[in-house]
Amino acid sequence: MCSPERLMLPMFDTDEDVAHFRSLVPRSVPITYLAETPSALVRVNTWMKRLHDDDEVHFGLNDLSLGMNLEFLFEVLGGGVLQGAARRLRQA
Repeated sequence: MCSPERLMLPMFDTDEDVAHFRSLVPRSVPITYLAETPSALVRVNTWMKRLHDDDEVHFGLNDLSLGMNLEFLFEVLGGGVLQGAARRLRQA
């Protein structure tokens, strides 16, 4: 049987979503968390505690901008919306 090299969790909202997915995935398989919802973005302090060393976080600009009713895809970057979350993740 083949083991996946990496799995992705898209469109999550809560720490409970992350905890449930993490419980289903073997520790040896890293996860890429796709933080694509405004609720995942504002709750980064809660779910980031579940990250393992090989896990990654990807911020989905398109879905974030749609979820925030922004007019332009890159407003999420230009408005500094991701700076705090990215800083907290780097520090962790």
